[in-house]
Amino acid sequence: MSMPAAELELIELQARVATLEQLLEVHERVAVDQTERLGATNSALVASQKTQEELIEKLRLALDELSTPTLEVWEGVLVLPVIGIVDHARAARIMERLLDETQRKKVSHVIIDLTGVEVIDTRTADHFTRLAKAVKLIGARCAMTGIGPSVSQSMIALGIDLGEFVTLRSVKHALRHILQSDSRD
Repeated sequence: MSMPAAELELIELQARVATLEQLLEVHERVAVDQTERLGATNSALVASQKTQEELIEKLRLALDELSTPTLEVWEGVLVLPVIGIVDHARAARIMERLLDETQRKKVSHVIIDLTGVEVIDTRTADHFTRLAKAVKLIGARCAMTGIGPSVSQSMIALGIDLGEFVTLRSVKHALRHILQSDSRD
């Protein structure tokens, strides 16, 4: 006796549904497994990113330290060689570092050497005049050296007046000036 066509169709549909349910179950297990693996990978990436950010911060601090060196060339004489472009953030770091070093080492003379500065704008020039004033306010004498022709022309064009500050050709000239002024005092 043969089964009616409708019953055969129903059995066939039930088999297909069972197969689809099995496929769906496998798919769900794979999706859960992949989600777990992605979560673990994501956690590893987050940890790696955090480590990289910490390394970048350490490198930035080291770069800041190297880009604004203060050198005690004699007892009581500090030289700040400035090289390259000085933006607002670097200007603030220079100010903070130089004033801290001047106070901590109890220096009486500070030489700001601009030999490595090729271009100067109004903000940078203003920063250096404020820096010299701040050094003077904490009790040290300040001289600026190494102002090259292009920087000199820019400062004149910008109307920057360094009249109240000692400006000398080089660090060597500043050291001679310090020796002479200290022998008079």
